[in-house]
Amino acid sequence: MDAVISDRFLSMSDVAKILGVSKRTVERMEKRGTLPEKTRLSHKTVGWRSSRFQEFMNTL
Repeated sequence: MDAVISDRFLSMSDVAKILGVSKRTVERMEKRGTLPEKTRLSHKTVGWRSSRFQEFMNTL
């Protein structure tokens, strides 16, 4: 249960900074299906779960 509580969401800016690329590159990677799927947080807000993104980073 602690993992769920501590799991935060990453914005596009966060992901771009982690990968060292621009937001536009993140959009392209997302369109190609290179990145894990985002999770909808609200009507206008989406983000990546940090745990799923870490799993993705471990595969690189």
